[in-house]
Amino acid sequence: MAQTPSTTKLGLNQWNSNDPLNTAQFNEDNRIIDTQVTGLQNRADNIENEVTDLHDVVRSANLIINGSLTVWQRGESFNVINTTGGVYTADRLKCRRVGDVQVTVSRLSPDSGGMRITGSGQVEIRYIMELTDFSQIDGKNVALSYSRNGEVEEQTFVANLQNCPIDGAGRRAFTITLTECTIGWIKLELGNVATPFVPRTTAEEFSLCQRYYEESGSIRSVGQQQGGFWTNVVYNVTKRATPNITLSSPVRVWVGSTIREATAIQHMTPNTKGFGFTAIQPGPEVTIGFALFSFTADAEL
Repeated sequence: MAQTPSTTKLGLNQWNSNDPLNTAQFNEDNRIIDTQVTGLQNRADNIENEVTDLHDVVRSANLIINGSLTVWQRGESFNVINTTGGVYTADRLKCRRVGDVQVTVSRLSPDSGGMRITGSGQVEIRYIMELTDFSQIDGKNVALSYSRNGEVEEQTFVANLQNCPIDGAGRRAFTITLTECTIGWIKLELGNVATPFVPRTTAEEFSLCQRYYEESGSIRSVGQQQGGFWTNVVYNVTKRATPNITLSSPVRVWVGSTIREATAIQHMTPNTKGFGFTAIQPGPEVTIGFALFSFTADAEL
């Protein structure tokens, strides 16, 4: 005959239906176990919800840099021309006029960003994505949304060659064609549904933009004599590629109370971190002083 398993090692009492106290204890044990199971199930549900929320955050992240249109390093108003590639207006966004009617693109507000399009013609707003970034969404569903005159408009499509034509050296472009209006923001995200726009901080947008283009203010850089007046600069943000450097004209050399204009710039050595150059200046050689200048570093696509 089979023996009843011992419960003493588990610290449990064997149930005896004829013993009211034993039955009450048994029911209490079941209640405690049910409560603990329910608690564990609730914790599991909470974790699942947190994971889902995390996936939503990743899925709804804006793939467009400067989507809030807050960074305008090149200026705040542009007469848009109908060149093949267009011109950069707000950072990371190219605008091209469609047809021969004059169109102006300008910054909507210095405080909150945004873009104003004025004129009777059409404008293409184009965002160009690096191939390494596009490869992460190639063949996937994406949603492109934007605020136009305060109303949200959206379109969904597959990110592929047909919907994102090649621009330049094989890069992919996302394009919106608009007439006179105001644009509050632009968002590109993975998925079939456009989610609410959540702006990055201005500092974060600015840092992301400066990976492609940086325009300095006035700089006073310490330098020394090395076959000319040598100085070097470190960018605010490491560039995506070695940029084209444009220096203000003229570059000046300041030694003591004397400021001289450089007669030539030589030995320009840019890389992704910064650049150096030699300013040839008239007058006697100096040991140490300052170079006065500004620059743009252009690594745009």
